[in-house]
Amino acid sequence: MTDKRRGRGEPDDHIAKVIPLRRPSNPGDQLANDLNTLVHRAGATFTELVATAAEQQLELPRAARAAARLLLVGLLKETSPSNVIWVTDMRDGCEPEELAEALQGSSVGRATLDELEQRVVGFGQELPSTPPLQLRGPVLDYLGRVRLLLTRPQPVAVRGRLCSVAAQLAGIAGAVMFDLHQPAKTQGYYDAAMFAAVEAGDPALAAWLLANASYLHVYRGDEPAALDAAQGAVTFARRCTITTQHAWLASLEAELHATLADRCATEAALRRADRAMRLASTEARRPGIDFFSPAKLSAYKGSCFMLLGQPAQAREHCQEALALLSPAAHTRAFVELDLATTFAQQREVERACDVARETLTRLVLDERTPRLVRRVQDFRRSLEHNGSARSVRYLDEEFQVAFGFRR
Repeated sequence: MTDKRRGRGEPDDHIAKVIPLRRPSNPGDQLANDLNTLVHRAGATFTELVATAAEQQLELPRAARAAARLLLVGLLKETSPSNVIWVTDMRDGCEPEELAEALQGSSVGRATLDELEQRVVGFGQELPSTPPLQLRGPVLDYLGRVRLLLTRPQPVAVRGRLCSVAAQLAGIAGAVMFDLHQPAKTQGYYDAAMFAAVEAGDPALAAWLLANASYLHVYRGDEPAALDAAQGAVTFARRCTITTQHAWLASLEAELHATLADRCATEAALRRADRAMRLASTEARRPGIDFFSPAKLSAYKGSCFMLLGQPAQAREHCQEALALLSPAAHTRAFVELDLATTFAQQREVERACDVARETLTRLVLDERTPRLVRRVQDFRRSLEHNGSARSVRYLDEEFQVAFGFRR
């Protein structure tokens, strides 16, 4: 059946039929009119389709819903109230699958993200043995690349991984700047890194950052703040599986207690370090931030007992550490200076100066970091009561040449 419009030669239910084009004086206007007619008829059909689906509690295919939305937005006045509500919801809201696509869509490919994570692990492994000037450029370049990716919308999981990468890179950049004697920049990088680590929900990384920040506090002469940072690191690490990182954090805390002459707290922290070393999981070890070893634990013990004024016990641990450390390890210089200090504590001035001199003559410029300079100054103070000895005067001259200070 057709209605009065049948005279046009078009049945109502045949809306897909191509509308015959007449030859008006303005073909463009006629084409626009014909297309408008087709859109209105299609819109009416989609209105009926939507109403039927709603009545039968059926969900339209996504393509149909999208087409209906496009066609009906311009026809709201011609639809029923229920359809007006549906179209308005479709126009102003969001379909579940559209939200899922937005959450999964990323401007970072999986291969790129994997490559960034692998490279930052490499930087972390290079940090203890690579000159800071050599690391600075590549680390900052990668950090700039990650910063750019973080300015773009990313899925939650991808942003979390990017934040972890950014936190570790910024922490490495802070350590590099610290070794280059730029404490203000070091603080800035550590602050930004901590923000990123917290956003990423990465407690192991947050612990690593706080522990490194404690060295900056020691450099500034604020040992209580350094101890607070180290204990904060221990608190974060408690949320993680026990690894050698826990032994490092306990050893660092012990050394800071020893600096403050708290023997009981020092020994308690060293016991925790021993326990963590025994229980450490090798599978859960975090590449790039977990580097601790039995040799370094012995080195920390030597430092602790030296600071507590127990030279015999300190010397035993220092000698054990030197036997375990590789010849190229930067930690050797710290251990040797601690060993030299134990000789000074027992009034063996000549021997103390010989050990320190051998260490200083072997150091290259890149190894003269703020931490090492501080250790050299501490050693020199241990010689105060023997400042007039010839060996001490000679050593002062070498200090002047190597570090620019006499004490």
